[in-house]
Amino acid sequence: MGRSPQLAGYYGDATTPQFTPILAATKVSGRLPSGLSIGILDAVTERVGAPGGQTVEPQANYFVTRLMQDLRGGNSGLGMIVTATNRSLDPDSDPYLRRSAYTGGVDFRHRFASNQYAVSGWVVGSQVSGSDSAIARLQRNSSHGYLRPGSGLDYDPTRTSLSGGAAQLALSKIGGGIVRFEVNYQHVSPGFEINDLGFQSRVDQQGLSGWMGLQMLTPTALYRRWYLNFNAWRGWTSNGLPINFGGNINSYMQLASYWGVFAGMNANNVAVESFDDRWARGGPAIRRAPQGSAWIGFEGDSRKPIVPNVEYDWWNGDEGNTNGFSFNPGFGFRASSRLQGQLRASYTRGTNDTQWYANYGDPGNDTTHYTFARLEQRTISMTGRFDLTMTPRLSLQVYAQPFITTGHWTRWRELGNAKADRYNDRFKPFAPTTDTLGDFNYKQFRSNTVLRWEYRPGSTLFLVWSQGREQSDRDLGVFNSRQDVTSLFATQPNNTFLVKASYWFSM
Repeated sequence: MGRSPQLAGYYGDATTPQFTPILAATKVSGRLPSGLSIGILDAVTERVGAPGGQTVEPQANYFVTRLMQDLRGGNSGLGMIVTATNRSLDPDSDPYLRRSAYTGGVDFRHRFASNQYAVSGWVVGSQVSGSDSAIARLQRNSSHGYLRPGSGLDYDPTRTSLSGGAAQLALSKIGGGIVRFEVNYQHVSPGFEINDLGFQSRVDQQGLSGWMGLQMLTPTALYRRWYLNFNAWRGWTSNGLPINFGGNINSYMQLASYWGVFAGMNANNVAVESFDDRWARGGPAIRRAPQGSAWIGFEGDSRKPIVPNVEYDWWNGDEGNTNGFSFNPGFGFRASSRLQGQLRASYTRGTNDTQWYANYGDPGNDTTHYTFARLEQRTISMTGRFDLTMTPRLSLQVYAQPFITTGHWTRWRELGNAKADRYNDRFKPFAPTTDTLGDFNYKQFRSNTVLRWEYRPGSTLFLVWSQGREQSDRDLGVFNSRQDVTSLFATQPNNTFLVKASYWFSM
């Protein structure tokens, strides 16, 4: 709701609005004495037109209802959710967007054995409808991958609707002793779709995962508390193609001095075959190479006015051809009971030897070239958060983040034998006739300032100012932090002002 117009890339230009106006919205939420929690939201967004008159975002109505009934004093619960999206399409938007999208689901939770164990789960279904062109695009997109070679899915370009479902069941130990654990199974069908009023990066997957943790909460001479966790996961597509396998160990210890230290490591795709069926952007599944990563860091005593923290991350894969590190220092501060904040910097330098670049030819045709390249990338960012409480009912929050990333491409290749045992046999040289690799330098600044005033108990007025700056047309492939920051803040900003009010009433 209020998203960037979806068809701006087809009909828009630099003058096209970046956001979709919300004409009207209503939200009702609360909790009844019976333990029933209620949330209802309905919003209507305005049609957005391109300079040429074409529709880049049609008028739409969004509706969400969420109910949760607590049982057994909150130790059990039963809930449901319903969402609906309906768009007023025209000839400009009908080939691209779904006319309607509905989802409905139920969930439950139940604690037992003196509340030391819990079982939970959910089931949800979805249905989207639209023109055959829009539904065909949906089947082909990266989330669904119906047209991917070897997918085993039934791609039908004449469909005008698509349905699917998802479910999860989990068993966990949440109390008693020092041991905690959870094991869960999840399945998402190929036709499941919630992106009209939600978010999903992919479907067509099922997975079994679990973790076990030890919680040492009795202070000793070395530590005040210590957590040690073990994780494992295995995933497949709906048709049984193995798509991931891995494990993790991580630990956090708060020392007797109140300082904290943490560390961990991951191992993926070791000893067991796994394939990535989204890597080639519509191409065949590619065998994954073993990968590993590790991290370590510390944080200061949270009782102090200034609390430093730092984290170092490292990763390696693709037989050593992919590697990198990230260094993230920062600190939190509490100048008084009214003023506090956080400031954190990040520097990342990495090489991805198998970054997807582009596909050439007709998808699903033997002449298609699925190309990859070696990407050497550097990224810096700074994130600041500040909270000022002027009175118990008046406060100010500020968030700001400049972000800069540059990339240089080399070693252009295309997919060869995607399932070869040897890493180098999975790719072969690519010799394009005209195109060349394009380096990049992308800069962005985002900030939000929110003034909150509770003008009566439970009723609040918000004044919001958002600013954005963006640049990507100069210094391509060149990393110079001082020059990049100067160039970023010399760009023309986009400013957005918003007023929001809520009114609380009791029944």
